[in-house]
Amino acid sequence: MRPNLQGARNLCFVCGEYMFQKKLIPAKSEWDRVVDATRQVGKHAVEKRIELAIELLPFEFAFVNSLSIRWSAFSTRSGLSM
Repeated sequence: MRPNLQGARNLCFVCGEYMFQKKLIPAKSEWDRVVDATRQVGKHAVEKRIELAIELLPFEFAFVNSLSIRWSAFSTRSGLSM
């Protein structure tokens, strides 16, 4: 189901966290998937001319849980910037 974003000015995207605390599924595989998904969402936001907000989650295994540590690597890989 595709949401109707007509008239929207921004979109909050929650990347989530590593499933099974990086023990069952290889962490690199999960990281690559969330980076790709974020890249796709970002591309869609650009096409629709809406601002994309990435939500920080305060959990140890969250993909993006701090601006200083994870955001740098995440934004570099996904092609997003602040």
